[in-house]
Amino acid sequence: MNILITEAQYNKLTEEKLREFLYGFWNNQKKHGEKPSLDDMLFRVLDINKNTNEDFQVIRPIWYDYNGGFRNLVEKVKNEIEDKTYELKSNWGNLDTRIEVIEVSIFGKLGEDFGVDIFVNVDDKGTMNFQMYEEGTDNEIEVNDTIEAAYFEAQSNYEGSDLLGYLRGEVYDFFYKKLEKYGIPIDVDVDITDIHGAPNSINESLFDELDGIKAITKYWKSKLKKGEEITFDKVELEYFNITEFSPKLHAQEVFYDLIGGHDYTDKFIKGLLNKTFSTEDFNESITGGYNFKWIINDFEYQDFRYKLYGEALPGGVVSMMDGRTLNLDEACNHVDFGWEIQNEVNDVVQECMEEIIIPKTGAHIKVPLIIVPEE
Repeated sequence: MNILITEAQYNKLTEEKLREFLYGFWNNQKKHGEKPSLDDMLFRVLDINKNTNEDFQVIRPIWYDYNGGFRNLVEKVKNEIEDKTYELKSNWGNLDTRIEVIEVSIFGKLGEDFGVDIFVNVDDKGTMNFQMYEEGTDNEIEVNDTIEAAYFEAQSNYEGSDLLGYLRGEVYDFFYKKLEKYGIPIDVDVDITDIHGAPNSINESLFDELDGIKAITKYWKSKLKKGEEITFDKVELEYFNITEFSPKLHAQEVFYDLIGGHDYTDKFIKGLLNKTFSTEDFNESITGGYNFKWIINDFEYQDFRYKLYGEALPGGVVSMMDGRTLNLDEACNHVDFGWEIQNEVNDVVQECMEEIIIPKTGAHIKVPLIIVPEE
């Protein structure tokens, strides 16, 4: 099925005519026994790059209308994946685990519905390849062990965010392929946990965890009583033998409550709004090849986490692996890797804001979207 349109014809298309053209295209797919889709050929015909701002402003609204509205498609996504468990395997890293969809929720952009957040538990009993240091030597070796062991090793080398980023990427790719037919932008948030259940989980390690949390709680309360400031600090956690994922999460929740919970955190984050932040003020292990400034201009408390929204300021750049340096807006709109750059911008800002917010509040935060305006 070939549908051709000249540049002159495209330039004459009003929104109404474009709608008529697109509806005709999708109806034609139905007539040929195909499911209507955002086919790559459609974007080539219209000379619009897929998954760019132009696509989301011009094509997607018509696609949503054709399918009964954005929220109708969201309900279809929810019905397909929410509360479901899937096998996740990948040759990259020899990953073999299970993932469980906990929740699917809408996130917005510029005050309008834009996409869906998919909250996923990754089974810590799954396996993967990872690098670790051979005990008693400086030799780094590759092993295949549980994700729980991989995360512990990563945390001990200050690389926990790298592992979570890898898992998030694999989960994103899995659901992007599965849900592409709905044409809704997605983001994923992952947590590492035991999704199989553990009826015999009350064991010696749990008592060790509780002892450590009791001890650090007493320490924090003692400092507060003296009028001293407390911080959620990795060094202190390690001192009290709180090193694994689950105990750290428990300790973080205790700290959040002690410091003042939602009231304190809400006030703290409001104090950050419209301030300028820069990647130059953070470690390169977080920022990688990105160099840009941003502001956080809004936030909301939802699903026990604080979702931060903001925008990058003009002048940002990213250094590509091939040696090129691209303007951030140019990179975000690239036809081949624009979506990946946008996700990495969100991730960089999230990790930077975590360094600012978590030590002071213990709050869980999420950065669904940092708008990169065109220059």
